[in-house]
Order: sequence, then structure tokens, then C-alpha cells
Amino acid sequence: MDFIRELGVLALGSRLARLLERMNRDISEFYRVIGADFEARWFTIIYLLGRQSPMRITDIAGRLGVSHQAVKKQARHLTGAGLIRSFQGREDRRERLYCITDKGEETIADLTDVWGKIGEVVTRLTAAPSKSLLESVEAVEKRLDRKSLLRRLQESMRTDGLASDPR
Repeated sequence: MDFIRELGVLALGSRLARLLERMNRDISEFYRVIGADFEARWFTIIYLLGRQSPMRITDIAGRLGVSHQAVKKQARHLTGAGLIRSFQGREDRRERLYCITDKGEETIADLTDVWGKIGEVVTRLTAAPSKSLLESVEAVEKRLDRKSLLRRLQESMRTDGLASDPR
């Protein structure tokens, strides 16, 4: 038996975290399948910096509604992947600003259609008339038990005739 499910609303936060982890794992695997060197957890930061750059960590955290520490951790990964870079502020030398790199801009261009497809598949996956958030989470989990998000994405890409290479 699934102990988290058994706890119901008492473990809603854990249940949502588990669902997020499951979806991010499938989306990251999908990126690997199509040959993209990208992780699902990077999406919001690179997309934001692609639209508005440069930004301070605190501004990114504020725009995304997440902790400074969470952004800092992902920024390190994105910097390591060469998708963003940081530099010292002109007015305040203690300040670090982050901006998109050329490689980051190319990645955004390469993945824009893929992100649209991911959005469509996740919208279909999560569309469930339910009475409560917990019931909606349950419905999504059951759909993922029947067919993973990775498989749904792969089938959708084949149906639309999109090549396996995001470029």
C-alpha cells in the first residue's frame, strides 16, 4: 500500500512534491530521448532570463515565487551547462547579475516547439473534473500509472511528425 496516499490530505504537500518529481523525471528523460542537453527543473529560470536579462537572484526568486537558495542552486547548474552566466554589478560590486548566454538563447530557440508540445500533453494529462485538489492529484497519478508522461510525450511527438532532434 502507498503510505503517502493512505495519509490523504495530511500528506498533500508530500504528494504534490512526489508528483512534481515524477513529472520532472519523465520530462528530463524526454529531453534526453530527443537529444536535448536540458533538465526539466531548469525551464522557468532559463525561460525568464531569455525574456528578461540580466537579473539578480533575488529578483528571479521573487518573479518565480521560490526561495533564493533554490534559484541559486539551479543557477549553478545552468551556469555549469553554459546556458546562463553571472557577472558583477556595476553600481554594487557585491551584486551578482545573471543573463542568458548565446548557447542559452540557442537552447530556447531549439526547445520552443518542444515546450509547446510538453504544455499540450501536460494540459491533457491534468484535465480532470474533480471535487478537490487531492482528487485531481489522484486522477493525474492514476493516468501516469497507466502511461508515463515520457511515453505520452513520445507518442505526441510521433503523431505530430516532429523530429527526434529538437532543432
